[in-house]
Amino acid sequence: MEKPNIQKISSVSLPTIEAFRVQDIDTYCISGLTQPIVKLDITFGAGDAYAQNPLISIMTSQMLLEGTKSLTSKELAEKIDFLGAEISAQTTFETSSVVLACLNKHFEEALRLLSECLSQPRFDETDYLILKQNLYNKLLIDLENVNFLARREFFKYLLAEHPYGRILELEHFKDIELKQLVEYFYRLYNSNNAVMFISGQINEKILQTLNSTLMVKSNCTQKSSMPDVQIQPSQKHFFEKANAVQSAIRIGKTIIDKNHPDYVPLSVTVTVLGGYFGSRLMTTLREEKGYTYGINAFILSHKKLNALVIATEVATEVTNDAIDCIYQEINKLCQHPISNDELENVRSYLIGQWLRMVDGPMNSIETFKSLYINNLNLHFLQRYISELQQITPNTIMTIAQRYLSDGFIEVVVGKKS
Repeated sequence: MEKPNIQKISSVSLPTIEAFRVQDIDTYCISGLTQPIVKLDITFGAGDAYAQNPLISIMTSQMLLEGTKSLTSKELAEKIDFLGAEISAQTTFETSSVVLACLNKHFEEALRLLSECLSQPRFDETDYLILKQNLYNKLLIDLENVNFLARREFFKYLLAEHPYGRILELEHFKDIELKQLVEYFYRLYNSNNAVMFISGQINEKILQTLNSTLMVKSNCTQKSSMPDVQIQPSQKHFFEKANAVQSAIRIGKTIIDKNHPDYVPLSVTVTVLGGYFGSRLMTTLREEKGYTYGINAFILSHKKLNALVIATEVATEVTNDAIDCIYQEINKLCQHPISNDELENVRSYLIGQWLRMVDGPMNSIETFKSLYINNLNLHFLQRYISELQQITPNTIMTIAQRYLSDGFIEVVVGKKS
């Protein structure tokens, strides 16, 4: 039997996206799922950066799921479970999202529950105190984890005084009251500050139900504009953690945004460095040296921040050697072109990642949401694939020299080796 022809992927695209408004909220829809499932994501511009105390945004989003004016938290949870549905909340620097997933046949009833959460949240004092204590206990545990501490300290130095850099501290639990959550909710959780993404097996009945059943407040949003993140100087910080058996390492810097003409080759360069299992850092620090189980280099993207981050944990006795290896691999990329075979492996890997991100309506809507939130248009995806095909080994070396030669912020939490 003859082997099938292997064809290179020359383009990757999102499926058709329908755009319309539901009750004055911009709504984007991708349909096509064979199973009768619907996922509705309502995203508000109400992230951590819009509150002086980062606990306010976290607790506000969680309290929306702790009961309504007509349902206690227990009653609400039981009704959601009875429908086999899920309603979850999450926050980022810029946004807070409330997400509903359920079977099509239960969409109307589940949407009524979601609408009640968004229009008539209970904000019960007892539920508030329980949630506050749970978050406090979680932070106490996290503060014993070197990886958690390294991430906190790294962003503290990377972001300096920017609102993104507000880090949750134990003191924040003393400076918060339930009325602050209520005020935050009424100021930012409204239709003028929202966008919706719906995906799954979407038909006319689902859209009619969405339009007739959804309830979101419509008062005016008042929030400050978000400044740009300023580039911080190169610096190194070490934090001693008694009894640590591992050291957590973070190395990184602020980089160009996704609209910059160098972004695609820089993204590929970061992947070569540490963005997949066969990367330079994984090969050296895991396979050859045995210093770590895993090490990653990636680009963290938000509306006002794009940063290169290298993250790993190593045994304390090899901390300095591991850091030296990281910089050595960076220098190799700056000084020598990679092989054509290595570049082809990375190219294939990245195309595969994009194919996974547009595989089905739900993955596709998440990819579109990321583009939307970061002010990117649909051409970005095709631009990425097109430029990826044109990159050469010399391109990687030039980009490494331009963006990876200096300016790193280094944070280590652990014990001195």
